[in-house]
Amino acid sequence: MFRITCKELENGAHPVGQCRAEYVSCWEGAKSESRCPGNFIFNPHNGQCDYEQNVPECLNRGRAVQQPLDRVKAVEPPRRITTADPFCIGRTDGYYSDRCSSEYNACIAGKFYKLKCPGTLKFSQSLQRCEPDNEVEECTNPCITRGDGIHQLGCQNKYLVCFSGNARWFSCPAGLIYNRATASCEDSARVPECRLY
Repeated sequence: MFRITCKELENGAHPVGQCRAEYVSCWEGAKSESRCPGNFIFNPHNGQCDYEQNVPECLNRGRAVQQPLDRVKAVEPPRRITTADPFCIGRTDGYYSDRCSSEYNACIAGKFYKLKCPGTLKFSQSLQRCEPDNEVEECTNPCITRGDGIHQLGCQNKYLVCFSGNARWFSCPAGLIYNRATASCEDSARVPECRLY
């Protein structure tokens, strides 16, 4: 437990000491304690988990220097999956979204890790960091989690059309509901999803 409080710190990641893997994530005064995965060290200059040779505080302390590789980010201590997981096969090292979720996946040196954003933040694949829902494309673009086509959203008069990841909303005329089975707008009595309500 770190004695750092987030009441007067800006939103984001903050070090808990020099040349350490541990750090604190603050969001609107709430604190989440975190640790960089593997042998990475928190770099307070870029707010990311990094190799020691990229963290000036580590070089000043005479710590060993590793071979340079790409930088990585982490938000919370990873849970290493000990069984072989096909998720990382054929993927480059990096962080991967798990749709609109606070959990996300990491492949580092071919090993699979499950990570979690602090608080209610969600992981953004495009930004490669945890953000509020309204800033995360996976949460705001309904087509990110759906394939191309027309999608019924329960017993509603509006329906969604996805094409190449782009969303377009359409509405049926007043009093009618979109029916996926017939791909048309009909009376609610003829729409199976409306019978559930």
